[in-house]
Amino acid sequence: MLVLFLSIGAVMLVATVLIATHTFSAQRVLLTLTLLTTLAAFCPPLRASPPPRTTPRTPKGSAQ
Repeated sequence: MLVLFLSIGAVMLVATVLIATHTFSAQRVLLTLTLLTTLAAFCPPLRASPPPRTTPRTPKGSAQ
């Protein structure tokens, strides 16, 4: 659902900018969205931080 809303938002933003600059056409919208998608594909993926440890770590060799 998030991807759908982000896509619709990107289309609306690009179309609004092109209409405001009086350069709106379907080809320009598709070209701009293609370039944005290509740039996003080359960005490194975002990684979640590892979950915090819940048990304290014991030193190696200790008996517990």
